[in-house]
Amino acid sequence: MNKIIRVSLMASILTSCASQPQEELVLHNAWLELVAGKIEKNGGKVICANPIYQKCMNVSEGRCTVEISPASNYCASDSIKRYGALSEANIEDYFVNYHSCMLFEHARLYDLDWLEPLRCMGKNANDHFDSRSLQILFD
Repeated sequence: MNKIIRVSLMASILTSCASQPQEELVLHNAWLELVAGKIEKNGGKVICANPIYQKCMNVSEGRCTVEISPASNYCASDSIKRYGALSEANIEDYFVNYHSCMLFEHARLYDLDWLEPLRCMGKNANDHFDSRSLQILFD
């Protein structure tokens, strides 16, 4: 069974096991904590697996991951400082802040304006959709 299906199945099972609304809330919050942990652990890998990002930064997936991953803890902490723990209410802001922070930190290694990779990716956005993103995130 592929990992994305297993993750979805796990979330459904956990939620359906709740017999009380409080239990459902606890399980939902545990799910959000799991997602936040996976973002911190694998967020750099997700960014670097994107062939468009690799092209824009002129870097291989492996090298990119080595370069960008050290910033993940800092960027996750920065997102928490700005928006609090990951929740349904702040999930979009949390992700945007985390992603922007990671791109900024990586661009700094190359003395680039952090908007340069974003502009490049925007120009090439329709070239490719990497369906491995969720699989990599929950690996």
